[in-house]
Amino acid sequence: MSAQDVIEQVYKEIGLSGTPTFSDTSYEAQQIINEINEGGRDIASRAEWSKLFGTFTAALAATSQPLPDDFQEMADSGTVIAAGAAYRPVTAPEAWAFLGRSPSATGYYHLRGGNILFSPALPAEATVTYLSKNWVAGGKSKITDNGDALLIPERLVTRAGVWRWNRLKGFAYDDLAAEFEADLETYITADRGA
Repeated sequence: MSAQDVIEQVYKEIGLSGTPTFSDTSYEAQQIINEINEGGRDIASRAEWSKLFGTFTAALAATSQPLPDDFQEMADSGTVIAAGAAYRPVTAPEAWAFLGRSPSATGYYHLRGGNILFSPALPAEATVTYLSKNWVAGGKSKITDNGDALLIPERLVTRAGVWRWNRLKGFAYDDLAAEFEADLETYITADRGA
């Protein structure tokens, strides 16, 4: 299924006629496109989708490395591996400040200001695994073309577009949103097995 299939299905399910495209500049089409893209961003941020994992290499002896432009968040486990050992996350700035004053033999990392910080310095090159915010193939964070391929389930993007459109227009959408949430859980579970 392509982005064109998604927009056509959304039009059909909300009862609009015509030939929908992502290049349509009419007000109504732009509203629908916006709701589809908002739904896609939401779906991409709600799970560790297998097609959204990315990696980069942090240099030997690095204490800081810029995060990639497509960085959304760190993966839940095994995200920083150097010399066969996993670095542990530190989220609290106070704990990170303490580590700066009292370095440990255990490796830690902390995110701040668009960078990933390491303590102690990396003993070898490290592989950093993260989740990308780009849920559209080709390194894109939104659909802009009918031929775009999605890296998250297209059916979910369609369902998100439909319930969001109904909410936008003041129509009943609770049942549609509940069905979307149930489908989301099903797709997340299926993707974890991928």
